[in-house]
Order: sequence, then structure tokens, then C-alpha cells
Amino acid sequence: MRLLRELLLAATRDEQQFLTSLVIGEVRQGALEGLVLEAVAQAARVPSETVRRAAMAAGDLPSVARVALAEGAAGLSRFSVRLFVPCSHAAQTADDAADAVARLGRAALEFKLDGARCNSQAGR
Repeated sequence: MRLLRELLLAATRDEQQFLTSLVIGEVRQGALEGLVLEAVAQAARVPSETVRRAAMAAGDLPSVARVALAEGAAGLSRFSVRLFVPCSHAAQTADDAADAVARLGRAALEFKLDGARCNSQAGR
């Protein structure tokens, strides 16, 4: 809470409104979640893959961020997929489209505002 307060005090009015909306979940743009995930990983000094896995299993990035900042990678290892608890998508990042296709084999490519989505077409 102290860090958030300091951040908000240092921010402009527009930045304060954006950050407040982001924290309370009013910003619904997927690219921002990825940026926040990376920021949490850097702030907690843990690999982004560790934060991404925990966030996917928890389906709740704010709770994962709290644990990451307080307990680091050891705390994040407690997050796992549980029955009847929704999890977020299990997307992975790739360096570029060629890297994604090399990993997936036959795939469908969909361009997005913030990049591209590549889905496996195996067995189709």
C-alpha cells in the first residue's frame, strides 16, 4: 500500500486515473495485463514465466502480485490449477511468428492490436 501511495503521489492526474482504473479492474485490455505481469516479475525479482504460470493457475493477477512481492518465487510455487476454480488462458510468448510456428507446427495466425495470436491447428 505504501508503494502504491507513493506511485500515485508521483503520478499526474491522468496517470492517477489510469492506475486507479487498472488496480480496481476497470481497464479490460489484455495487453495491459501482460505489461503488469512483466512489471510484477521485475519488481519481485522473479522470472516472468514464474509469475505467468502462477497467474494462469490462479486466474487472478492481483493476488499473485501480492504473493510475488511479499514472498517471491517460493510463494508463487504454491499456486496450482484447482478443480472448479477458473484459470486464465495458458498462452505462451514467442519471439516472432516463425518462432511460434516452429513450436506449434501447423498453426493459425491472428493479428491483434498488440501483436499476434498463433493457435495450434494440430489434428485439424
